[in-house]
Formats: sequence, C-alpha cells, structure tokens
Amino acid sequence: MFSKFQEWYIEGKHTDIKIVFKGPNNSLGGNKQNIIHAHKAVIGSQSPELERMVYDDQLKSQGRESLLVLQNDDNFDNFKLMLEYLYEFPITPQTIVPIFNASIKYQVWFSLTILFFLQLLHFFLVKSSRAITPVHVQ
Repeated sequence: MFSKFQEWYIEGKHTDIKIVFKGPNNSLGGNKQNIIHAHKAVIGSQSPELERMVYDDQLKSQGRESLLVLQNDDNFDNFKLMLEYLYEFPITPQTIVPIFNASIKYQVWFSLTILFFLQLLHFFLVKSSRAITPVHVQ
C-alpha cells in the first residue's frame, strides 16, 4: 500500500519541481535527458543541501514547477533511488549502496534511519558470508 505522497510521486500529481539530468552519467548516456517530477517539501525537508537546491530563488519556472538542472557529475539512477527512499519506497539489497552514495553526496544523513543502517549491515554480512566457504576438518 502506498502513502499519498508515494501515489502522487508515481502519478506525477501535484509536483512542484522538475529535475532534469543532462550529460553522460545517466542510464541513457550521451546527451540525453532524464527527468523526475517531485515535491519540494519531500526533498527539501531531508537535508540542507537538497533544501538549498530546490528552494533556490534562481530556479526557472515551467508552469507550476520549478526547473532544477543537474549536469554531468550527477548520476540519475542513484539520485532517483535516493529520492524513492525519501518517499519511503522499500529498500532492496541492490539499491542500498547507490542510495547510500547519493545520500552522502546530497547530505541526507539525518533521514538515514537506523533501519537503513541495519539493512546495509545485513546486506554486507550476507554478501560476505557467501564469499566465505566453511572448511570441515575430519
């Protein structure tokens, strides 16, 4: 079951910021763009860095949405996963590290709950236990 903000994020409903990623470091590569429609209140409340970015007076408007353009060194896939975490979508072992990396870049420390760190710890323990083969001595 989704929360109302999750539903609105999925549907692109009541969004007030359009985040455009330009450059080679996204899943499409080349000069193509990836676009996310989101809610400033959800993003800006998670870190001072994100708040500064989404509430910048210099952002241009496109209709009801402000336009934030992120260039080259920003990874679309990691940012999108982090954003979905901020909207409280589930975390999987495959998404933990990208979310963590983007969270460091955008200073989302205080939204990283104890649950997230426990999931991260579990992920690394499970991964490392597969790499270790027990030796049976007779």
